[in-house]
Amino acid sequence: TRPNDVFVAGFIGATNLLPVQVVEKRDHVYLCDCAGVKFGLPLREPLELGARIQMALRPEHVHIRLEEDPIGLASWELQGEVNRVEYLGSQIKYEISLGPEVRLLIVSDLADPCTIKKRGDRLRLHYLIERALSFAELPEQRQGASAAQTAVGR
Repeated sequence: TRPNDVFVAGFIGATNLLPVQVVEKRDHVYLCDCAGVKFGLPLREPLELGARIQMALRPEHVHIRLEEDPIGLASWELQGEVNRVEYLGSQIKYEISLGPEVRLLIVSDLADPCTIKKRGDRLRLHYLIERALSFAELPEQRQGASAAQTAVGR
């Protein structure tokens, strides 16, 4: 089920929270901007163009894109660079820089030594657009807080 607010989203585990602005509505997705990085958000609820909201993506819903992975209309592709790698046994947690001010945490099941990424590696990522959630803007964003990613519930 979908959490109703940012507190609940963070309470149930690590969540990437991104302050975004809705910049365009397309046939199947809202196009949102976070410090120059574009994200797709589902047309789940009506949003005004220009609206400033919080977008939430759980780390396990963002995947490293392999060359053979097809990307369809249901997925959104991102590119980034590995900042940090944390080994979690059968999983790997990565901090990925998508731009100077935007970072995501992702958790990958690709823990085979041949597939583990290292700091500085460039990656293509993707997520199912329907997995992205939106929440009302937090008060600190209205006061001009940084556009940097916040992972709650780390």
